Amino acid sequence: MNIPLMRIPPKECPFCHDMPILAKDPLWDGGHGYYGNYEYYIACKNGKCKINPRTKSYNDIYEMSEQECIEKVIEEWNMR
Repeated sequence: MNIPLMRIPPKECPFCHDMPILAKDPLWDGGHGYYGNYEYYIACKNGKCKINPRTKSYNDIYEMSEQECIEKVIEEWNMR
């Protein structure tokens, strides 16, 4: 599931210069048992990008809120 990008927009992909996507994936897919929790990450949306960069994923299971997870992945993506 893709969600709208927040206040600080992510930079373009450093390899293909396309804009990335901010993804929100449910953690209960595949039987993890964390119903109602999500993982967030940013990835290049260009299927032809040879590198396919993606950030580490962050989840909202314990202490991070959705907003904190989103800000963290954008910050990580923008640090190169």
